[in-house]
Amino acid sequence: MNHPVKGYFSLVQYCPDLARREVANVGVLLFSPEHDFLEARLVSDNHRVTRFFGKHADHAKHVTAMKEAFTERLRVEKAEFATLEDLSLFVQTRANRIILTPPKAVRVENPESDLEALFATLVADSSSANLTEGFELADMPLRKRLNQVLVMPDLIPKIRKSIHVRVPVLKKEVVMPFGFQNGRFNLIQPASFIQGSITKLRDAACRFAVEGDSLYQNPDPNLGELQLIVVADFQRTGRDGAAAVKELFHEYQVKLFTPETLGDLEQEIRLHGKVLSL
Repeated sequence: MNHPVKGYFSLVQYCPDLARREVANVGVLLFSPEHDFLEARLVSDNHRVTRFFGKHADHAKHVTAMKEAFTERLRVEKAEFATLEDLSLFVQTRANRIILTPPKAVRVENPESDLEALFATLVADSSSANLTEGFELADMPLRKRLNQVLVMPDLIPKIRKSIHVRVPVLKKEVVMPFGFQNGRFNLIQPASFIQGSITKLRDAACRFAVEGDSLYQNPDPNLGELQLIVVADFQRTGRDGAAAVKELFHEYQVKLFTPETLGDLEQEIRLHGKVLSL
């Protein structure tokens, strides 16, 4: 199965006092009935728990034991989960200090990688080295940075992955990694420009410009009117290179975003993107 289907996720939380309902996120659970997938990804340590609750938290060994008991119960009862109602019942019957939030719908394409993406976005401590493999967001590979932006929970229902589309000028089909609908179907393509001069940079960017113009002028029979969005970094020409390419792209109806303006793309999808049907 390589097309997105409807799944559900719940945050796994530590709550030392159920009456007060103060919680710390310690994991995320993903359920995809069509993939027969039910797994949870939990933090490996208890730093967040002790940071949130200090001396009022259970001893670290007790928190670890509760997380292990939760994981084991999930493993044992996994075969009994077939519907959203099964998951909801499991959530409602949590009786100890490891609890779950009510399930929320999410688009699932690859459950293992989608679970990791949800964990990185909703649970992982951005200051922890093991969450970004020792790099700050700005130093991560462009595709990974883009993916972390597009898996925000409120954006996921508006994002489609692995879109097959024919580019008329190339006379062939290509696969765009991400897309969203806002009146036109926007195809998002990451790119890294390593050219050392503006002239060579323009030459390299022309390919995207021509492809983008071809997509813009030729509606897709399934997706309708199209627009190409390029998310690019400019490793050697910096802002000057970005400005030159943005000017070129404007003439060909191609939008440009850089790592520094990913927030603008995120906001555009949040405000104007349409929820996509599965």
